[in-house]
Amino acid sequence: MSHFDEACTAVQAALDAGARYADARVMLRRSESMTARDGEVEELSSLESAGLGVRALVGSSWGFYAVPDLSEAAENPELETEAVRSSRLDFFCAARHPLAGRNSVTLEEICEFPWVGPTVTGRMRRFLPQGDLPFGVFDEVKNRFLPRILIGNFSAAKHIVLAGQGIGAALPFQLKREIDDGDCVLLPLELPWLSLNYGFISKRGRTHSPAAKAFMDNVRQIEKELPA
Repeated sequence: MSHFDEACTAVQAALDAGARYADARVMLRRSESMTARDGEVEELSSLESAGLGVRALVGSSWGFYAVPDLSEAAENPELETEAVRSSRLDFFCAARHPLAGRNSVTLEEICEFPWVGPTVTGRMRRFLPQGDLPFGVFDEVKNRFLPRILIGNFSAAKHIVLAGQGIGAALPFQLKREIDDGDCVLLPLELPWLSLNYGFISKRGRTHSPAAKAFMDNVRQIEKELPA
């Protein structure tokens, strides 16, 4: 489903629930950066992130909803969270990668290769080795983990991983075609903290509008249709 289709579905759900007016906004952010020293490129990143927000007018009141990552919000006592998906991620690499075909791999071995993907919360710090290693770095100011190849778009990240020696993380169903074609393999390492968590966030004690409830029901239904 495209961003446009998602926006149209969300707007229709709000209108069907009784909203007098509804709109959905998709925000795409792209940024590129490069670090070089003595004429040699040390780091290259291209970050793309997308978000969908829905605004609805019900009676004389406005409501707004979006679907973010829950990791940090769940720790805020002023917020209520409802998980829509909490699934373990798997590391993956190209079929010709040095780690491909192994019966077992360690986290330390995976950290010896550049990770490809978006920035994530600093909660990963306690699970990962410290120091200047190939897999990525921690932003001390923002308390974020930055993969060595910073890419916010999954399709682009997957392409980079399959074209070289990078390491990515994904839900297995996102890679079904590449695995079936023999282009990609999942690495045999299960880490409980490597997971995808997202859902709804709202102010504690606040009543949801009919339009917000309809949007939430629509998201839940979409998730039911996706593999676990």
